[in-house]
Amino acid sequence: MNFLSSSSEYPHFNLLSIGQRGVGKTVFLAGSYAEMNQVSADENHQKIWFECENEEDKKTLNSILDYVKRTGEYPPPTLKMTNFDFILKQKNHKKAKTLCDFSWSDIPGEYCDFNHPDFQDLVLSSHSCCVFINGEKLVKDPTYIDELEGLVKQVMAIAILIDQKAIDYRFALIITQCDRLASGSMTRLQIEENLQFLTTRLEAADANYQRFYSGIPIVSNDKGHYFQVKGSAAAFLWIVSELQKGTSLSRHNNSLEGSLKVDISALQYWLSTSPKILWPVVGIVGGLFGLMAVGILVLNQLSQPNNDNRVAQQLTQQLEQTIRNDPNDTESKLTLVNQYLNQEKVDQAIDLLKTIVEQEPDNLERKLQLANLYEITGNIQQAESVYDRILAENSSYFNALFGKALIRHKQGDRTTAKTLLQEAEKNAPSDDLRSKTKAALKQLNLE
Repeated sequence: MNFLSSSSEYPHFNLLSIGQRGVGKTVFLAGSYAEMNQVSADENHQKIWFECENEEDKKTLNSILDYVKRTGEYPPPTLKMTNFDFILKQKNHKKAKTLCDFSWSDIPGEYCDFNHPDFQDLVLSSHSCCVFINGEKLVKDPTYIDELEGLVKQVMAIAILIDQKAIDYRFALIITQCDRLASGSMTRLQIEENLQFLTTRLEAADANYQRFYSGIPIVSNDKGHYFQVKGSAAAFLWIVSELQKGTSLSRHNNSLEGSLKVDISALQYWLSTSPKILWPVVGIVGGLFGLMAVGILVLNQLSQPNNDNRVAQQLTQQLEQTIRNDPNDTESKLTLVNQYLNQEKVDQAIDLLKTIVEQEPDNLERKLQLANLYEITGNIQQAESVYDRILAENSSYFNALFGKALIRHKQGDRTTAKTLLQEAEKNAPSDDLRSKTKAALKQLNLE
């Protein structure tokens, strides 16, 4: 694999990191650095690694590793913003060449807030983003998704803006602390299911993203304690190599600010949109009724896609067999719908979801899911038909009123769109959604 451009100068990239305090951003960075140190010492050909650009950064990272070695414990949460500068290198026939350099800011969780001026600067100067989610809590704590509402707003604020401007920007979803979960396909499936709250929104915004599963346990030997790392640096290598490839093709190296040419107020405006109704706003206003993009990308050796594909195929086969044995197993069907979507088998996902709707004719939520799937895959007529079925059963169903209104607006029927949005505003289940609906009326010039 060769990421070299024909330019004699190498570009610089800034990587943004978003995640709550204690999610494992510092451990991930130190573990990735430790792994890359091992790679750089290897004499094999075609190795890619990154190393610190200055001695101060190297000393800081080594001090973290030394702390683990001495205490056998993870380092304490980061208390201040710390910027690290790295150089990405490639060894080819025993010669090392610099591909690019990149900066990573280790940010305390409480700083990850658009109201914080330093964080605003980091967002606008970024070229891609690492999003950290605690895998153990995602699987074991049913309230964890609610805790991540602010994170989702931040990610989607960026995703919507980059889609509007067609900016070359990437998200690495890094699922941390996976070593604390049982190994095996079913655990991976649980994570995939519980991650849908974010991935479906990213797909609706046509965002370029990839999932990475990180587990960095501390192990011991007679020399002390150390991180057991394998594949931890895949996220860094994926983002930087993709950015390097894009720069090589386009000769541009714009940050988010340089590409958008907007200030942080635009981000703050999008943050005011509730993630719960974000997908329809994106779908109509942004014109994003394209085929759902799936985040599992084939990137040669960087993220071990062959293993992921084999796991996905095995899970699909198991679920298909389960459903053949019990055609009424709705939960397995829903899981298989998500699995089909992850494999870009959209038609199969729709067909299977239709059978679930038939099995549960009184379940309006299932019908809404079908309408959503039709909508984000461009089947607008079918989506509207399902919305009509929902409204025939419950004329005040907020999501159906909102979804159909946006379709009517897209089709040029402003009068019906206005009427439906006004009805949605009246029947909004919360003050927050009522204000969002009113904002949509204003945004679409339907007041």
